[in-house]
Amino acid sequence: MSLRTLNDKERKIIDRLLQGDFPGRDQIHEQVKNSKVEVIDSDGSLKFHLKNKGVEKAPVEFVIPVEARGKDCDGIGISLLLHVYDGLLIELEIFRDDEKNVICLDVLSLETFCNQESKGI
Repeated sequence: MSLRTLNDKERKIIDRLLQGDFPGRDQIHEQVKNSKVEVIDSDGSLKFHLKNKGVEKAPVEFVIPVEARGKDCDGIGISLLLHVYDGLLIELEIFRDDEKNVICLDVLSLETFCNQESKGI
């Protein structure tokens, strides 16, 4: 397991996801600043490891409070899901609709959505 800080592209993705207004956004932003990450798949999905366990929990209503959709350079859809469990950021999941590997991800083209459908834990 290799832990590190976010690189520039990952930081831009997180910033894009946290642009919207949803419950827990500010706490998640603080958790990101107090985390190291580990890449968990070839698409760039990340597991977050909090450096300070005393951070404020995010009062989110959903396990996935925010997500983004975009297109890979070949036109196939890409989803980015921010996972929060028990108020703590745990994962950024990135995947293509056809389950192949992401080729290129244009952060500026991502549309973000605050989840309003399924209750979290």
